[in-house]
Order: sequence, then C-alpha cells, then structure tokens
Amino acid sequence: MILLTTLHEAISTNYSTGISTGTAIFSSMAVVCSWTRNRSLLWAFIAGVFSIFYVIYWYFTRTEDEQRKIK
Repeated sequence: MILLTTLHEAISTNYSTGISTGTAIFSSMAVVCSWTRNRSLLWAFIAGVFSIFYVIYWYFTRTEDEQRKIK
C-alpha cells in the first residue's frame, strides 16, 4: 500500500510540474512575441495571460519582416 501511495504521489507531482513548465514556456513566448511586435508592457501582459492562443494568433498574422527567411 505504501508503494502505491508513493507511486501515485510521484506521478501527480510530475504531471503538475509538466503543466506548470508548459504554461511558463508559452507565457514567455507570448510576451516576447508581443513585445517585439508592439513594444508595449500592457499588450505583453495581456499576451502572457492568453499565452498559447496569442502565440497561435501571432504565427498566423506575422508580417514578412517577422518571418525568418531561409535561402
């Protein structure tokens, strides 16, 4: 029984840590994308709140100057 409890705690800890890490990564990406486009702390904060949704929006609406050109 002790082994099952310990295993359950280890799995739930890794799961919640992974979600926290993913949220932090996408929030950081959104803030950087917003800052490079708008140069506004307010918009960077709002983008950080919407994180993954803003990153997807930014990807589809980026200009030619924001796209990486590969030759």
